[in-house]
Amino acid sequence: MLKKRISVIIGAAAVIAAVSMLAGCGEEPAVDVAAEVTEASVEAEVTEAAEVQAEIDPAAIVDEIMTETAMTSMAEVTEDRLGNYVEVDTATVESYSMYICGSGAFADEAAVFVMNSAEDTEAIMEALQKRVDARLVDYKDYKPEECGKLESAVIKSNGKYVLYAVSSDNDKAEEIFDSKF
Repeated sequence: MLKKRISVIIGAAAVIAAVSMLAGCGEEPAVDVAAEVTEASVEAEVTEAAEVQAEIDPAAIVDEIMTETAMTSMAEVTEDRLGNYVEVDTATVESYSMYICGSGAFADEAAVFVMNSAEDTEAIMEALQKRVDARLVDYKDYKPEECGKLESAVIKSNGKYVLYAVSSDNDKAEEIFDSKF
């Protein structure tokens, strides 16, 4: 009986030792699953936002604005002529698309600028407002019926993107721009 009792005690001790060793083996630090999910969500949102902005093509937006607001006789403002129309440090412009009425008969203009940073948007917006103000003076006596387009011109930014629209439907131009973000 004593032998049986010793066997049971040794067996129990062996089981306790085995359980203790298993509990200690491969022990990993506690993981905050909620924090990992939140970090992954934030990374996914940042990546998605970057991809959306990478897909924003200034030329495509301007083309859509010109089509939807029925602008005609539009001429592209190339980089070598940009300074003739807008006082901007071209080193601050990542890319852009700008069109003006080629004949000058209409005040219509459309542009989307992608600046190097959001901080650069203020300067281009001021330059565009100066353009609108100067054109209002020009059109006041030349074609006063075009002044309404200039008075309701849209100059706005979203991050490093800037919209400039002078058209018969500036609200539509703004809606098109806003839909890209």
